[in-house]
Order: sequence, then C-alpha cells, then structure tokens
Amino acid sequence: MVAEIDPGVTRAAREYLWLSPETPGLKIVHRDARAALQSLPGEPTFDVVFGDAFRDITIPTHLVTREFHREIAVRLKPGGFYVVNVVDDAENPRFLFSLIKTLNADFKTVEVWMSGDEMSDRGRVTYVVLASQAPTSVSTIESSRGTARTWFRWPEAELRELIAAQEVPELTDDFAPVDWLMAGLVFSAND
Repeated sequence: MVAEIDPGVTRAAREYLWLSPETPGLKIVHRDARAALQSLPGEPTFDVVFGDAFRDITIPTHLVTREFHREIAVRLKPGGFYVVNVVDDAENPRFLFSLIKTLNADFKTVEVWMSGDEMSDRGRVTYVVLASQAPTSVSTIESSRGTARTWFRWPEAELRELIAAQEVPELTDDFAPVDWLMAGLVFSAND
C-alpha cells in the first residue's frame, strides 16, 4: 500500500516516472499516511514501511511522533523494518537526533545511514534512518544498479553520545518542535 495525499503526485509518477498503478499488489490510497495507517487493523501487516514525507526541509510533525511510530511498530511483521528519509544539518542534526530518541522508544535498533558522497558536506544532508527489532549485519552498503554509491552506518556508540550531549526532546503529539530543531539548517540555507 502507498499512502500519497496528493493525487497530482501519483499522476506525475505515472506520466513521467514509469509508475504503473495497475501493478499487481500495488494499492495507492490518496490519504494522509497516518490516517491511512490508522484505518488498518492493528496487527502485523508489513515487511517494510518507508517514510518519505519531506518537502524540501520540512516534514509534517504528526508523521514523526512517538504515537505515529508506535502505530508503525505494531504493524511490522517479525523481521520487518521502518525506513525514513531525513533532511537535516550535516554538522548539528538536532531534528535527526530527536527523531532517533523518539524511535528508540518503540524499536530495539535505530540506525542512521549516510551516503559517502555527503559525508564531507556542510549544510543540508539526507540521512536514511532504519528502525527495527534487530541490527543489520553490515556497516556499509554498495549500490548494485544505477549511480555508484556507498552508504555508511553511523557508529551506534558515537550517535548515542551525541544525542545525550544535545538533550533533544522525544517527539510526541503534544510536543514536536520540528521547526525549532531544524532552525540551524533553515537559517544556514538563507546565508
């Protein structure tokens, strides 16, 4: 199932990105991802849930909270995982750290992956966060098709230390200061 709130995005994917909505097993619902997820039975259903709701450097706050992640966690089959793209600052990714802290409440393992191309970048970087019940067995991933690229897993001990030093909040439906956490990236983009 794909939850895409904007039918225009589906139309563009069909016309310009080779999407075939008639592909067997593909179901597209034009609805907010959280509402679509909550409309499903609360039982293991998915092997993988992929979240990519960033629009430039903003993300709907209701898609990064503990309550939303709990909904995902209960719907993952054993061995399943949640992957989410995160756009944040390379030097001080406070939103990323807060998201990891939040995911740690419902997942045993939260990993951060970064493309080798972006590791020396300053400013805006795209991270890939993987949340599951067990760690991956590798620390690098090589692309097998398309552009040659390598992703590296951020060492867990280093990440844990950085998060503790930042004292970032857990994101909840009652308190999700995403804009505040990303302010450094927003203001550096305007320089």
